[in-house]
Amino acid sequence: MGNQKMIMLSGQIPLDKQGELVGNDVKTQTIQIFENIKSILTTCNASLNDLVKLSIFTSDISQIAGYREARDQFLTSANPPLSTLVEVKGLFRSDVLIEIEVIAITGD
Repeated sequence: MGNQKMIMLSGQIPLDKQGELVGNDVKTQTIQIFENIKSILTTCNASLNDLVKLSIFTSDISQIAGYREARDQFLTSANPPLSTLVEVKGLFRSDVLIEIEVIAITGD
């Protein structure tokens, strides 16, 4: 068995590299979050295909279709990661509608 590495990212939010909020709906915010996750994983020599677990927190469960549409642009594996989706009363800022934390495992 080779060398495996576990990568755990705390809740990622829809801010761009300049720290500005991207989007005012779950779909747009989810796209930004997955772009951020992809970028972080790349710096760890990992990819979205290495994700094994997602935890999704949203303050507006009625927008779940937008989340799924955005997610499916990034997660195309035949074996998608496990996921848990929770609606919360609020996140750390009222304009942030979704937060996603992930676990990835790289190696063979």
